[in-house]
Amino acid sequence: MWLVGSGKDTELPQQINFSQLNQIPFVNFCDEYPAFDKIIQNKVKETGVQLNTIFESSNVGTLKRVIESGLGWGFIPAHSIKKQVRSGRLSRTHVKDLHYEMDLMFYYPNKSEKKVLCETLYQTLSQQEKM
Repeated sequence: MWLVGSGKDTELPQQINFSQLNQIPFVNFCDEYPAFDKIIQNKVKETGVQLNTIFESSNVGTLKRVIESGLGWGFIPAHSIKKQVRSGRLSRTHVKDLHYEMDLMFYYPNKSEKKVLCETLYQTLSQQEKM
């Protein structure tokens, strides 16, 4: 999950602490990643930060357009927005004291003809997780 804002906003910081998350209105990606939602809720309770949520949706496309228009910033799955970040339409901000990890389970038949392909795909997914 990446915290992103509009690429047009030149004053977005490159990194923040979670307590600074309320500096800009918050666009919330809800219901799709309950474990991440729980981490955010716990961090809000822990830090006492009051998020100024202006928009909520479980649709990534809608959130991308809301954020690109400059209405606020929010957490969106990295795989959904890499193209927009590379092109400059969205700008990524690193949250220093927020870490979210996912367990990746990848199964394939051990005697598969495509074992090399499966192992390559697994390595690619593992590499994406670390970025």
